Amino acid sequence: MMKKFLYILPIIIVILTLGFNAKFDKMFESFDEFLADYPMYLDVTKRDKVENFKSDFQLVLLELDEKSYDTISEQYSKYDSLSAQKRSAFAKVVKYISEQGVKAIAFDFTYETLSDPEADKEFIGSLKAAQEKGVKIILGSKMMFDEISSKPEFDTPAIKGFEYGLINNAPNKNNIIRKPFLFVKYKDEMRYTLALKLYMEINNIKEVKYDERYLYLNDDKKLPIQYAKGQGLELAYYNIYYTMRFGDSHIFPISAIIDDKQRKEYTEDNYFISYDLNNNERSVFKDAVVFIGTSSPDDQDFVTYSLSQFEQGTAIVPGVHIHMSSFFSMLFGLDYDQMRENTLFYLTVIITLIFSILFIFIGPLKGLLAMMFGVFFTNAISWLLFVEKGYLFLPRKPIVGIIIGFLIIESYKFFFESREKKKIKGAFSMYISPALVQNIVKNPDQLKLGGEEKELTILFSDIANFTTLSEAIGAVKLVSLLNEYLTAMTDIIMEESGTLDKYIGDAVMAFWGAPVDDEKHSEKACRAAIRMIETLEKLKQDWKERDYPEFGIRIGLNTGNAIVGNMGAKKRFNYTVMGDTVNLASRLEGLNKAYGSTIMVSESTYLQNKDKFKFRELDLVKVKGKTQGVRVFQLLHFEPDENYEKGVAIFTEALEIYRAGNFAAALSKFKAVYEFIPGDTVTDTFVKRCELLSQEPPEEWDGIWTMKTK
Repeated sequence: MMKKFLYILPIIIVILTLGFNAKFDKMFESFDEFLADYPMYLDVTKRDKVENFKSDFQLVLLELDEKSYDTISEQYSKYDSLSAQKRSAFAKVVKYISEQGVKAIAFDFTYETLSDPEADKEFIGSLKAAQEKGVKIILGSKMMFDEISSKPEFDTPAIKGFEYGLINNAPNKNNIIRKPFLFVKYKDEMRYTLALKLYMEINNIKEVKYDERYLYLNDDKKLPIQYAKGQGLELAYYNIYYTMRFGDSHIFPISAIIDDKQRKEYTEDNYFISYDLNNNERSVFKDAVVFIGTSSPDDQDFVTYSLSQFEQGTAIVPGVHIHMSSFFSMLFGLDYDQMRENTLFYLTVIITLIFSILFIFIGPLKGLLAMMFGVFFTNAISWLLFVEKGYLFLPRKPIVGIIIGFLIIESYKFFFESREKKKIKGAFSMYISPALVQNIVKNPDQLKLGGEEKELTILFSDIANFTTLSEAIGAVKLVSLLNEYLTAMTDIIMEESGTLDKYIGDAVMAFWGAPVDDEKHSEKACRAAIRMIETLEKLKQDWKERDYPEFGIRIGLNTGNAIVGNMGAKKRFNYTVMGDTVNLASRLEGLNKAYGSTIMVSESTYLQNKDKFKFRELDLVKVKGKTQGVRVFQLLHFEPDENYEKGVAIFTEALEIYRAGNFAAALSKFKAVYEFIPGDTVTDTFVKRCELLSQEPPEEWDGIWTMKTK
């Protein structure tokens, strides 16, 4: 009876394989994506084709980096808002590159609101003047999802008369962008992305057609897509090779154009010179397609793409790089077809049956070798198809069939013993805290959507001047440096019983008080913050010996009620926190930059720990997004000496005078702090502020300073 059952096992294995792949499809997305990423990384032939291909126009990136922001702030200070300053600066950029004969300009910025009337008029005027010269202009727009209805909402541009393209980037698993989308259609409203809209405008394409496999630009040009549809929403993801590098385009800071001195230097050094197809000298902007985007870390527009896990080069790039890569791929046909699901279904059935039957007639050792051969052979076929034919076949599902067949057949032969629970527990421990793993094991019902409100302490940390750091160090060293830094910081968080929420580029987000209740959550968070600064100082000594650059970090802490739990979709969710408490912690981290402090905490965190650590009151400030003022404090990561404590006492007195509105007296008092704390950056902030307020006293003063930026 058992032997007869053995011969029907292949059919059962096929059914189990199909069911397994269907049920755990989402769980294995990372594995599927790796199988797609790796052959793309190895396929250097596609890269060779790009290097040997020449275009009749040039690709240029104008970066709004930190230096450009500083230049804009200096030269366009007549405008109060940064938005107005940028638009006035962009007007100068557009005018200059238009005069050089640019072909098209694409802005990786949104314009859903107006700024200063004069700045808007200047910016719009430059765009219209460029259009009159035949320049194609594409502005950025965004799509958002309503959190309640999950319906898309498209922004309404405040600047009319121009073409717009979506600038959203759609990350896949692990926040890695693998397939940028091309369009979004909701009901009868169709929105194209920035790259696709730019390509359409340059080639005078009014509309596109599409089906489940391709987007048709014209009779000769089609783009392979991954099509998705549901609840009235349609999306098309573009199957592209990420073969473009920044070396394939000309890159300049915007300051090199808006600052006359810098522009002169760039011109004299021939940075603005290139060569056409006949090797004739010409302006780099002549017949160029120009993308204008940000590379400043303050704009938080950095992303990772599919080759980040393999490359020695740039793994974290500005979001505008994705739009440029999409456009680049459209130009040179750097895209690939992907096997359809029904074809993969039948292939999985056939391969699973063949190997399952084979396992019946061979012993366990030969069965193991056959399984290994099947896995290797299937992967090899997948890679060859991709490299030689540009055809992506994800082999995970047939491989799962081979492995399941081997396990079940051999286990049936030798009285099958399951260890699945142990494997799952080990897999979970790879990416969530051990405490959370134990909590899930004991309470499996927690693996569902929803959360609870409880008091937590939230920590945000970020590297100061990350762009400057990334420019000063090679890409290989940068990745190594970040890995060492993030490992050390994460270890401290775990040692202090914290839960690591996520990495956001070079930033770290963590929280205390969940999933396990902890009455000392704010104390442990403060101690973790101090240890992070102390550990960074030790790392700096080691990095200095290895000729690595030094950098500082900023930390924000806030204690309060927040929602914590599993959040996301029914089939995909993360254990995370959300709420105003989280937002304020993030704002405090950024506020350190304004005060020159290292660790900033809220009043609630201070009150719970004022007898356990050394603090210094900083200000009563209204952060962006808040209507009420918040008392903020500096958590000292060092033991203050007598002079420092005297200086803090004087600073506290000056702070009270300042809040009373006597700015002249406060200024004198603040300057007295320098006798005891020379070069105190916090005092620098208030000295400058008092000088400003003394000259232009506010009509109404409540002692609260309002921050205009994040």
